[in-house]
Amino acid sequence: MSSTYLTSDNMTTIERLLAEVRETGPERSLEIETAQARLLVHAFEGGMAIESDLRSLLAEHVKLRRVIDRSHQRWTSEANAPSHRQEHMLPSPEEEFNIARSIHPMAVAPYSGNAVIGRNAVGETAMVHWLPSDATVERHGHWARLDTGEPFDAVHWVETTWTAKEVLDPASAGSVK
Repeated sequence: MSSTYLTSDNMTTIERLLAEVRETGPERSLEIETAQARLLVHAFEGGMAIESDLRSLLAEHVKLRRVIDRSHQRWTSEANAPSHRQEHMLPSPEEEFNIARSIHPMAVAPYSGNAVIGRNAVGETAMVHWLPSDATVERHGHWARLDTGEPFDAVHWVETTWTAKEVLDPASAGSVK
C-alpha cells in the first residue's frame, strides 16, 4: 500500500501561496483558509507540483469565492426574495446554492450517493451525486448531474432542501402522497 506524504518543501510552498491570498482583519475566515489549504494539498496529492499551476488553481478558487459572496449578498439584499419554499415550487440548484448558509469544498462532500448541489469553477450549478466506479473503493468514481447523468466537475457543494422523493420526481413537490 503506497502513501502520499507532503514534504517540507511542499508545505512551505502551500504556506507561501496561502499567505499571498490571506485576508487580514475581521474579514479573515479560518473556514475559507482551511478549504484553500485542503485544495492545495489535494492538488499536490493529485500530482500538481508546479508553483505557477498551484497559484492559478488557488486564484480561481478565490475568484469563485468572491463571486459566490457577491451572489449571496445580492440575494440577501433583495427585499422580496422568498425566504422559504412554496409548496408547489422547488428552488433551482442555483437558488439553493446562493442562499446556503454554509458552502463546502468538494474534498469534504459526502460520497454516499445522496444528492447535493454542486458548483463548478465557472459558476454553473447542478444537482449532483457521487457515482462510484468501484464498489470496494469509496473515492474512485465521479460526480454526475442527476438530470443528465453527465460528469460534473464541482469545486464546492451545499446541502439540498429537496427530499429524496422530490429528487426522483420533481413533479411530486408539495404532494402528501
